Amino acid sequence: MTAPETRVEIDRPRFSLRVYRWHQPTRRYRRIATYKVAVGAVGHSTPPGPYRVTGRSRTPDWRAPDADWVPPEKRGKIFKFDDPNNPFAGGFISLGGHPSTRGDGVGIHGTKFDPALGTRASHGCIRMAVPDLLKLWDQIPDGAQVTVYGDQ
Repeated sequence: MTAPETRVEIDRPRFSLRVYRWHQPTRRYRRIATYKVAVGAVGHSTPPGPYRVTGRSRTPDWRAPDADWVPPEKRGKIFKFDDPNNPFAGGFISLGGHPSTRGDGVGIHGTKFDPALGTRASHGCIRMAVPDLLKLWDQIPDGAQVTVYGDQ
């Protein structure tokens, strides 16, 4: 069996995202990068478990969810990438393959607002500093394994 070339681990208690690349001569993964992240806030947990990178966009639109934290007049509205109400910056890496996602937009992204890295601050996504997200963009391919673990 051939090991996947790249994998990502998101450690919720340590607020870290680590990228590993398979090193064939040693037949082991080697860590190539570590980034500080924000994870889901209390009540908006980032679900643990296995995911895969299912897509990406450099200029993602944002559909405001029908949730209590969204003002009623914005719920369900789509905000184009250049709209100041769209929280995404740098891009959005979509994660899928987890039973809880059901296509609801779990992913890794930069943010235009205070990312509050090293805290529980998001509504379930993994937030990164934009320069770090841009580095990660080139380090992980579509289909890469992503594992979220640890108590939150």
